[in-house]
Amino acid sequence: MRIPSCRQAQETNVDTLKMARPACCILAVLMLELLGVDSRGEPYELPEERTAEQVLGPDLVAGPQYRVEDPILHDGYTNVYSVSSPLGRFVAHGDTMFVRLRRELHAIADLHERNLVGVTAEAAVKETLVPLKALGRLASKPGQTLAGIPLGISRLIETSKDSLSYEAGPYEDNSVESFARVSAFKRRIAAHYHVDPYSTNPILQHELERVAWAHVAGYVTTFALILVPAPNPLPLLLTPLTTVEVLNQALEEQGPSELYSLSEKKFEAMQINEELTHQFLTHPSYSPRHRTIIAFALEGLTKASHRDRFIGAALNALSEEEALFYQQEAELLLAYNQQKAPIVNIDIVGRIPVGITAEGTLFCPLAMDYGIWSERSESVSTRLAKRAAMAGTDAHIEIWFSGTLSQRARFELLQRGVAPREHVARDLPLIDWND
Repeated sequence: MRIPSCRQAQETNVDTLKMARPACCILAVLMLELLGVDSRGEPYELPEERTAEQVLGPDLVAGPQYRVEDPILHDGYTNVYSVSSPLGRFVAHGDTMFVRLRRELHAIADLHERNLVGVTAEAAVKETLVPLKALGRLASKPGQTLAGIPLGISRLIETSKDSLSYEAGPYEDNSVESFARVSAFKRRIAAHYHVDPYSTNPILQHELERVAWAHVAGYVTTFALILVPAPNPLPLLLTPLTTVEVLNQALEEQGPSELYSLSEKKFEAMQINEELTHQFLTHPSYSPRHRTIIAFALEGLTKASHRDRFIGAALNALSEEEALFYQQEAELLLAYNQQKAPIVNIDIVGRIPVGITAEGTLFCPLAMDYGIWSERSESVSTRLAKRAAMAGTDAHIEIWFSGTLSQRARFELLQRGVAPREHVARDLPLIDWND
């Protein structure tokens, strides 16, 4: 439905808004006027296809192991990348998954080049390409529309319906690969390349396992020094994970069972229900890495009550991308708690975890790439406003976005008294977000 407008009506509306809104909103209106953006001509924005260079800039469109194909699709929150490589065509749902994919392709190429046990790159590709397609990590149709793309985080942001059924997940080492030395070598190699040892990319897993088994079998490799296990692993059950560096060391040195015990102890100290803890720690969408990072972040919210609410909401994740969304939500809550104001309560709006300060500020972390103003995003902002109003007349909302917003979305939030902070993924030392 179009909103009737004419130049006179636009000028009257702008004048009224300038008198009624604070300075930040006046500046927003003036900026939109100068840029020729009419925020009243259309009620909502629609997702638009963009070129890879528009989204990434010229430096990241292609590299030695990949090329990003046009167009970049968008669902209102997340960029969807189709990436071609010598190993096939991959789909990366979101900026963070694209960064992870670039690292994985570099690691695979380097491990192929080293050719540690005489398995050629061609043989490795033939062996692993079919299971990769089965997992949906390759795009069979580069020009596919959004109808064929999983909703991902939009399902979590836009609805309050529970969806807690799931099947067994792919993250745990199998009975053969669970030998302590092989698992330790895999984690050490992955840390060297800054990739996730629990990644669902089967080509990467093939290469990590190949090199780990080669080392166990006694092959002399250039990884010899890298793969030597640390002589004094951290006493994790007694050591607080106070920095990203300590957390990364824990993820590298400890296997899935040790990380399970670590997270279990952390949640017990937070007085989170034992059954809820078990559901989360056995949830198939979460790798040991996801779970440990979330436990680390929630542990840092020392003054917050109801941290169990975050865990309850996190059970809604149905994919690796959605698990990563909740991991990043937890990291943003911790960053706000450390940088702005202590969070004293955790609440859930729909499926989005939010933090509330002693002054009544509602802090909403949103791990998303590029936000536009749509009917769905307006509904989210309305639900946040209603929750903030419950905290009192002086309460206000702060929203941190890992990515950025359209001019229209930024304007609409300012008009509602919300000053969004953008690009926090670039500004904060958060895991997985910085290349």
